[in-house]
Amino acid sequence: MAYRLSSKGLDELKRMEGVRYAVYDDKTGKPINSYEEAGGTPTIGMGLAIQSAEDRERYRPYLGNRKAPQAVIDEANRQKVAQFEAKLNQMFGGVKLTQSMFDALFHFAWNIGTGSKHLKKAADALRQTDAEGKPNPDYPKAQQAIADGPKSGVGIGYMPALAKRRASEAALFMSEGLPKGGLSIDLNAILESPYFYVGVIGFVGGVLAIGVKRRRSRVLVVRGVGRGRR
Repeated sequence: MAYRLSSKGLDELKRMEGVRYAVYDDKTGKPINSYEEAGGTPTIGMGLAIQSAEDRERYRPYLGNRKAPQAVIDEANRQKVAQFEAKLNQMFGGVKLTQSMFDALFHFAWNIGTGSKHLKKAADALRQTDAEGKPNPDYPKAQQAIADGPKSGVGIGYMPALAKRRASEAALFMSEGLPKGGLSIDLNAILESPYFYVGVIGFVGGVLAIGVKRRRSRVLVVRGVGRGRR
């Protein structure tokens, strides 16, 4: 199954990025007359970085604050969204995700890039396996990787707007809870162990938690659901 950005996710991305119809400098937000005068990255549309020689020629007519037609911006956005969907499906294909999780990862990747080490941390958490090699994604850890993502711009420093965006993306990630069948817990191994017995089954922060107790009265909540002591 290939994941796709939802229409709601696309609308939210447009809101966050804004849609600009002329080429501008992403560092200053001001239109530019030539690519050479950009102090940051020449950008157009929904935060689309103009980097390749092909793109520079494609969007050259919209330098000097000349407005691109809606059809040009819509097509550019569609192509870029499809590229990101393909890259994210390569990273997260086979991982059980809710639609909100994919939308959050998409928003995160759109802002920081698919090659970012911060996105890789989220991917590593979601692609974890147990001792038998079965999928055992750590959703809270992936959510934390998003929350801990970049909050400063290159050569700009701390940006409150980025800090707010990271918090919003992290909240969106878990807004639908966990995906059905998204946890892999080997209860048989726990029950068969002479050192553990099931002691607590309940919810921690709205997430199902299974507690097991050691002989020395220590409680462990199974990894991948959350951890704590009682």
